[in-house]
Amino acid sequence: MLVRPLVGSWDIEVRFLDQEGSVTKKSSGEWHFAWVLERRALQDVLITPPLEGRALGEPSKSYDTEIWIYDAKLDVWRVTVVAPIANVTVNMVAREQDDEIWLEGTSPAGDLWRWTFSEFSDDRVRWQGYESKDDGQTWLRGEEIILRRRKQ
Repeated sequence: MLVRPLVGSWDIEVRFLDQEGSVTKKSSGEWHFAWVLERRALQDVLITPPLEGRALGEPSKSYDTEIWIYDAKLDVWRVTVVAPIANVTVNMVAREQDDEIWLEGTSPAGDLWRWTFSEFSDDRVRWQGYESKDDGQTWLRGEEIILRRRKQ
């Protein structure tokens, strides 16, 4: 199943990139994926900075969740992204693209978003966030997250 390799808890390293691909900012966090609703859906929660080791009273920079529901008719996952700190809710569609997972949708500003999960191994996954301001003619990678599976 497409999303099965994501299930579990991950420590993450987040890198924000400029137009030339240089890292402008880094942060760390955690990302948790679990089956919910009697395994009819997948839910993930992304938190930065990580809860453990956070200074007393230090606010979250990101505390987001996504609900993934499989649409058998279209053979895609419908994904609703809720990012309350950024005041954003977005609907995306996830599908397999070769050996990657691509989530595609429209940003609140009306630009195209593509988020990819790739380079799957038992203990590491790479996520990349792209944006297109010209209807998909060109894509700019603005963010990269390396997920490392937490040891049990």
